[in-house]
Amino acid sequence: MPQSQLPPQQVDRISLFNQIRQLREKTSKLTMIIVMLILVMLLVLAGFTTYSHYLRSSNPITNLPFDVPNDIVSKPFLSSNKVENRLIDNKLAASYSIAQIDKISANLYPSYSIQSAKYAEDEYTIHFLSTDEKGQSLTIKAQVFVPKGSPSQKFPLFVFGQGTTGIGDQCAPSLERPEVSNWGNYYNHLRTYAGQGYITVFPDYEGFNDDKRVHHYFNALLEAHVLLDATRATFEFLPDSSQQAAFYAGYSQGGHAAYAVKDYQPSYAPDVPIKGVIGFGATTDIVNLLKENADLAPYLFYSYRDFYGRDTVNVADLMQSNWLATFDKDVLGKCVSAVPGYYTKSGTRVYSTKFYDALYNNHLDRDFPELLKLFKENSSGLKSSKIPGLLIQGDPDPIVTVKSQEEFVRAACAPGNVITYNRYNGVHHFQTRHVSFKDVTTWMQSILAGNQVNSVCDNLGDLNKFKTNTTPADSAPASDEVVAPPGGAGGG
Repeated sequence: MPQSQLPPQQVDRISLFNQIRQLREKTSKLTMIIVMLILVMLLVLAGFTTYSHYLRSSNPITNLPFDVPNDIVSKPFLSSNKVENRLIDNKLAASYSIAQIDKISANLYPSYSIQSAKYAEDEYTIHFLSTDEKGQSLTIKAQVFVPKGSPSQKFPLFVFGQGTTGIGDQCAPSLERPEVSNWGNYYNHLRTYAGQGYITVFPDYEGFNDDKRVHHYFNALLEAHVLLDATRATFEFLPDSSQQAAFYAGYSQGGHAAYAVKDYQPSYAPDVPIKGVIGFGATTDIVNLLKENADLAPYLFYSYRDFYGRDTVNVADLMQSNWLATFDKDVLGKCVSAVPGYYTKSGTRVYSTKFYDALYNNHLDRDFPELLKLFKENSSGLKSSKIPGLLIQGDPDPIVTVKSQEEFVRAACAPGNVITYNRYNGVHHFQTRHVSFKDVTTWMQSILAGNQVNSVCDNLGDLNKFKTNTTPADSAPASDEVVAPPGGAGGG
């Protein structure tokens, strides 16, 4: 029956039914559109999450074990010339009064080298960014010792590189406990420099506190990067109290690092204002290091093999076969205090016959030319520079001998460097920092005052006549100081 002939009530029901059907069709289409939009959004979110995960895993800046300022994350550091945003975080760790610093000095130094502290100090742990050999970011830990001066007072920086401690993470210098194992009693020494008015900076080297790397021992480029970037980070951390002047110092291996800073600063960090570099029993030449300290060679061989590749550095060609089976475990597991008694300083016991002969008879160029090239590339302090250098040398020093140190002095003077050479009679390698404390601060203050320093390079005819310091009878440390035993802490 046509709809026009139906009763009005039935027509109304049919009309309502049609409207409901049309509404359902429209609702169904709308539902499908909403579902499609949700699916698209889920796909976009999944893609973003995957990409973010990729960025975190490939960029160490966004995968750090502590909070990172957003401006660092949003501006990843890739260029070796970028200087801002080095500092990641800082935390107050300790404070020392003038009286406490004076007590430390009384226990560390002979009476003629003691100086009363001028300032109390605060100590901070910081993390900052440096770069590796490929320009990629590294996260480095450091201690910063800050003098407590007036609000307007500015202090120069004293950036310090430690001697050998090992290459495994457990050997990081920041973990030193002198009462258990004295690698150099570094914190106490550096507190005394803060007490004299220097913002003292003590970074762990590259590779420490990093489960993806080892510390690459005696790598001049990486040492220089870390010390220079520690300076940049400290300037960021303390813009109102840091004077634009930095001294770089180091003990043993750290002397190598300090002189590497002088070599690399013009190309890597020309913005950093260097006033001078200081080496306490500095080991600047790799070949002499291996000749005089066979017990430290395994650290070097492992590090260079890891850095340059097994094809370039084959440990089986360099060491006696009895060391090879446990080589990796031994090198990574032993900090410096355990090394001398394990390997001994005897080259015949450590080195292969071929390497021993080439090393001590001076024909590495014939038998190991590629290795010798790496040794020369990583020796430090020989590039021409007007930055003054100070060398503190003990006599006798069985770890860095007078002979090898004076070979370095002559070589460094040849291209026109400025070197002050202080040799202390009756002083062991481990005492070089103790006996020279006052002399070193006097040298730095003279430079800050605008004075020219004396240079042994002006009179190389006889180094002994230029500058020889004989220590007084009380040059031995106080009886209650924890002193590294011969062959122990921070050798090399």
